[in-house]
Amino acid sequence: MQLIEASAFSTHHTNLIRVANNTDTDNMPVVPNNGKPLVLLTGVSGFCGAWIAHALLHDGYAVCGVVRSKTKGEHLASLFSSSGHGSSFFFEKVEDTAKV
Repeated sequence: MQLIEASAFSTHHTNLIRVANNTDTDNMPVVPNNGKPLVLLTGVSGFCGAWIAHALLHDGYAVCGVVRSKTKGEHLASLFSSSGHGSSFFFEKVEDTAKV
């Protein structure tokens, strides 16, 4: 099992993603999506979040982005679809995390 620790740096629109093995979670299941490991990404509609999602999609991960509005999620789905990653990105709308 691998956990993704993502650190985004906006220098020249470059995101660095460091994948680190974490032995504490070796027994956690990986949820596949179309045969790809699935990453839940909060803050996906922000600048850094969108670039992290882009990098994850490019590296072969499926991404479920958490957004606060359906409009933002649809915009991102359209954006990633136009770059060829439409089947690997989907979103879930959570309006207020305090109510969850």
